[in-house]
Formats: sequence, structure tokens, C-alpha cells
Amino acid sequence: MNNSSVPSTVSTSEGLSYLSTTIVYVLFGVFGIIGNGLVLLVIARVGDLQSITNLFIANQSLIDLCTSVILIANYVLPLPSLPKDRPGLATFICRYWYSRYPFWSLIVASSLNLVLMTLERFCAVFYPIRFRQHTNYKLLKFIAFLPWAIGFLFQLSSGYFTFFDGNDCIQSFFSHPAFKNVFQPVAVTLEFILPVVVMVVVYTGIFIRLRNDSMRAFNHSTRGEKKPNSKIASQQPRIADYRSRARRNIIKTLLMVSVFFIVCWSTNMVLLFIFNCCGAGVDLNSLLYKISVILGFGNMWINPFIYSFQYRWFQKGLRKVFCKGNRKSKTEAVQTISKARNQTSETVSI
Repeated sequence: MNNSSVPSTVSTSEGLSYLSTTIVYVLFGVFGIIGNGLVLLVIARVGDLQSITNLFIANQSLIDLCTSVILIANYVLPLPSLPKDRPGLATFICRYWYSRYPFWSLIVASSLNLVLMTLERFCAVFYPIRFRQHTNYKLLKFIAFLPWAIGFLFQLSSGYFTFFDGNDCIQSFFSHPAFKNVFQPVAVTLEFILPVVVMVVVYTGIFIRLRNDSMRAFNHSTRGEKKPNSKIASQQPRIADYRSRARRNIIKTLLMVSVFFIVCWSTNMVLLFIFNCCGAGVDLNSLLYKISVILGFGNMWINPFIYSFQYRWFQKGLRKVFCKGNRKSKTEAVQTISKARNQTSETVSI
């Protein structure tokens, strides 16, 4: 799950053919651009979606949208030729384009933003009042920028393993001891281990908290305590129940996002771990390894489908954006019919 997951020297004669891999990457890129672009459009157009949670969801979609574009540019389109008469420019292209530096920087940013999304749910569940009343939106925007900064700054070190030598771009990722002993462990930690640990700990704590809240609410309702017979008092349980269901829906949605992240990248992580430990234990040109990379790349377009099928606020936003014209036409049709009926009744009365 780093810039060495798909080495430039991988042969495509075995396993998946170059054509089939290219088709898959094109489809993933197109799905990612359309799906994540749709998420950004809905969040930008619908005022009800301007919330802290959706700020990080929009940030995730923007990262995945850029990743989808770079996937096509880095893995589908041919690499630009190195200007041999300009060694400085050739070195830059070699280190920061041939190494797929932008793509893997965005992969790091995507993983770290998932951590922020998970921590946001932790604060919203365990400290709801303080979280709503003492939110600094400028600080949140800066926090949302951190995954981008960390991803691109960290991946700058990948240029250490890529250099321009005469006429060729030499990449020494797996053969360099520093890559195996330093860069690879840190990359795997940022991109997979840290997000998974945070997700497991936070969602386990949220599950326990929600279960305890449900038990307390059940015990409170079975006491049969008398409550003031007022309209406001009768509406409070409904409001609380609505908020609880909305909160649970958000948690389920982000939990599914986390689960699919683990499913998509776990196979690739296990294979890389075996490769680092055993050396020749894993063939990076094998069909299994290529499938693990394809599964990982699929994570960049799966989230919009999760929002569409699970996230109720996003579903309402979709209807507001794309069904507005239908609602207007229905309203106009009803008005036209009512006017016609009025005119008919007037004619009959005359």
C-alpha cells in the first residue's frame, strides 16, 4: 500500500493482462470521479448537509476524487518521456511522477482522513454538548487540511529511492535496506495500522456507550414515572428519538466506510508484510498480488455507494438536488388542474 505496491518493472505477461488491468483502472477512475464528484455536489448544494461530519465526508470525497484522476494519469496514460538534455527536469519527473508520488500521497491522505472521521464520531457521541457548542470551524478546516499535508510531505521521502541515471529512471524501493527497514513500516503504519486501530477502539467504545444508553432509556421508561402533561413535554421524547436515530445512521454509515476500507486493503497489507519478513515469500508479479492491489484501488470509489444506500441525510440531499424540477413540475401541474377546475365551476354556475 505504498508507491511500491505496483512497481514499474512488474511484468504483465503473467496473471492479469495489461489490457484487462488498464480497463479496470479506467473503470475505477471513472467511478471515482463521478461518484465522489456527486457527493461533493450534493454537500455543496444542500444547506442541511453543512455539518462537521459532512465536512470530513466532503474532504474524503475530494481526496478520493483527486486519487481517481491521478490513477488514470499515473497508471493508464503513458509516462512522459524524460528530457535527457535537461537532467534537472528529468530527475524531477523521475522522482515525483515515475514513482507515482501524487497517487500514494493521496492514499496516505485518504487513510488519515478516515481517522479524523472516526475521531469526529467519538467526540460527537461521548461529548455531544461540548462538541456542538464549542466547535471552532476554522480549526476544523485546518485539521481537515492536515491529511493532505502529511501525505504529500511524507511521500517526499520516496524520492530518496528513485533517481535519474544517465538515460534511465532507476527505482530501488524493494532492494534498498532503508525502504524495507524504515520507509515501509512507517508507510504501512500511517496508511493501514493506525486507521484500523483507531476504528476498532473507537467503534467498540461507541457500541458500548450506545448499548448502555439504550439500557438506561429502557429502565427509565419502565419506571412509570409521571411526566408533566404538556405539549412540549410530549414532543421531547420524539425529538430525542429522532436525534438518536440520526446519530445511529451516521455511525452505521461511517462504520461501513471503515469496514470496506479494511476489506479492500487487508489482503495487500498481509502480502506486503509477508514479503518484508520473508523476502521471496511473495511474488509481486503474481495474480494474487495484482488482485490485492486492484481491491485496494477499489476503495476510492466505493464510499459514494455507501452514502447513497445507507446515509439518510445524503439520500435526502440527492432528492433535493435532482428531484427539484420534478417537484416544481408537479406543483405547476396541480395548480393548472385547480385553475381549470375553478374555471369549469364558474362556467357551470354561469
